[in-house]
Amino acid sequence: MNNVTNYNIGNGSRTIIASEVNTYTTVQFFIPQHLSKEEEQNPIQVFSQFFEKEYPLPKAKIAIEDMALKVAYDIPPLSWKVKEQSIYFIIQFSRLLEAAYLIRNESRPCWKVEKISKQNMVPKEVLNKGRKLETIFPYLLNSHDPQDSKDPCLNLQVLFFDTPIQELLNTFNTWGKCVSSNLKVDKIQHWNSHSDLKIFTIILESCHLIYVRSQLVDE
Repeated sequence: MNNVTNYNIGNGSRTIIASEVNTYTTVQFFIPQHLSKEEEQNPIQVFSQFFEKEYPLPKAKIAIEDMALKVAYDIPPLSWKVKEQSIYFIIQFSRLLEAAYLIRNESRPCWKVEKISKQNMVPKEVLNKGRKLETIFPYLLNSHDPQDSKDPCLNLQVLFFDTPIQELLNTFNTWGKCVSSNLKVDKIQHWNSHSDLKIFTIILESCHLIYVRSQLVDE
């Protein structure tokens, strides 16, 4: 994927400013390979399944970081005991990427907030267990800019503006082969692994914010 120098999305630090994203008219022809027709029409279902039934955000971030370590330094991942578990995660995260691309332009009012809070960043089932920092910290964004938490759909628009969805999927597929089949990546994939990790993490966290805020609407 393309190397970038900055993937903070907040005010004054956006790689692509909002007006550029909103005036972007080129259509990327894309057919999801991992989603059902129902999921294509309602991609938020994919987020709910991923974060509720499969991988809470902290577990998913660790898994992505494990994959990046394998790609960058050939360090065996610790997230999975058997090959089948890694393959399952690769499929599920590919589904999340496809759903993120489909939902990027929906930007429902309930997903965008003026002020960030525990309630609109952390799942309600986690808050029910406790509101101390050690409980909620794993669910906070890696970005240093709080603005990144306000409009997750804008984050997705910026990322998919910069890098086509098929290119993202191809990169992640290469990562998957590296992890599940112990294959070596080429030099370009190796050099780009750190920026690719940033991209995948921002997509993951943006999807999680949409999921959390959809929970609030359903209450």
